[in-house]
Amino acid sequence: MKIKISVLISFLLFFWVNIDAQTFKAGAAFRVITPENLIPISGGMGTPILPTGKKGDLFVRAFVLEKGKTIIAIVSVDNLGWPAYLGDRSRKLIKGIPPENVLIGATHAHSAPDAYGFTDEQGNTAADRKLISPDLCGPLYDRIESKVGGMAIFMNSAQGGMVTADTR
Repeated sequence: MKIKISVLISFLLFFWVNIDAQTFKAGAAFRVITPENLIPISGGMGTPILPTGKKGDLFVRAFVLEKGKTIIAIVSVDNLGWPAYLGDRSRKLIKGIPPENVLIGATHAHSAPDAYGFTDEQGNTAADRKLISPDLCGPLYDRIESKVGGMAIFMNSAQGGMVTADTR
């Protein structure tokens, strides 16, 4: 009888602990965002030119974490930048995650389209590269994913000569 009672108590304790525990979930996904029709690329000073091709695809990569009722998303866009206006619009498109729980960053790829759309005095955009590319992030993703599997994500931080580009 002692064995049956101890098994029952163990079972009830195990069941009770699992009811109270929160489940942790994680997921990741990516989507190619390379424009089908090549558009001007920015990333430096020079004569505005259209790219002549591409070397690698541009991606948006997302990493989502959930524990209990809290869900957060970390999103990385292979682009020169992602202004607050586009970030706010992007967050509104994400179903099931509060906008304040979505962190969006850009890889600052100089060979990616200019989401800011900065122009010079004549209305031209500056472009000094001839290929659309994810820059260093593409080979970095490939290397990490080939070595360990899964999906790599790169988040840039504002370091170095980063300045507010347009204060109008």
